[in-house]
Formats: sequence, structure tokens, C-alpha cells
Amino acid sequence: MNHVIDTQTDKRKYGLFGVEKSDITLTLIEMSPNTFGLAFNAKWSGLVSGHQASGPFQVTGNQNKIVHQGPDIRVEITDWSLDQAHRKLSMRCQIHVDLTKYGLGTVLVYDQALSGTYGAMTPQQMLAVLTQAMEQA
Repeated sequence: MNHVIDTQTDKRKYGLFGVEKSDITLTLIEMSPNTFGLAFNAKWSGLVSGHQASGPFQVTGNQNKIVHQGPDIRVEITDWSLDQAHRKLSMRCQIHVDLTKYGLGTVLVYDQALSGTYGAMTPQQMLAVLTQAMEQA
């Protein structure tokens, strides 16, 4: 299924003269009826450069957990609001990275709210279903 509810990108510069950069995109997804997840796409450059994309990982409410060690990456989900009557979901996500070994301490690299409706088809999904039905007719 993987219906996209919302996508938000947070670009940040930090460290000495802002040479450390991150560009992180999180996508809030309905993975199946009433099951939600986050997919991410992260790029960073500076002392360490790279790119990683993964997910979706299931999310179920407010949580605060370390998702990676060396360096420690902590994801904090707050303000979780699931309104089943109106089929709306909202949350705030912060990602903190421990860059102490690089002399930067713990750095906030992502801080965005994601929200939207779920359980509904996007116009592209509706068109795909209609096209498929017409081809089979």
C-alpha cells in the first residue's frame, strides 16, 4: 500500500563555519490500514560524507530511541496525534546525532512536523486504478 501522508526536508549547517551539512527528508507513510511508518533519505558532508536511504520503519506513537550507534543517532517523536474519526495523523520528529568525537557535541539535524490525512487515494493512485480497470474491461 505505502500511501504517502506527508514529506518534509530539513537542511542544516553546523560546526565550525558551518562546514558540516545535512539534508534529511522524512516521509510519513501509511504502510497498511492503521499502520504507519517513516522512510528517510539522508545526505551529509563535511568531516564525514555519505548518503543513506531506508525504511519505512513502523512508528506507533511518541517515542525516543537510539536507532544507530557509533555515532549515536537518537530519533524523538513527540506530539503524536491520531484522529481516527477524521483520518488525520500528525507528529513532530527530531533527530539528534552525537558528534562529540568530532568536537561538535550532540547536534540537532532534523526538526519538522509531519501531518496529513490517511486512508485516501492520491489522484495518481485513483488514475492508476481507473486505467487498470479500463484495460481489463
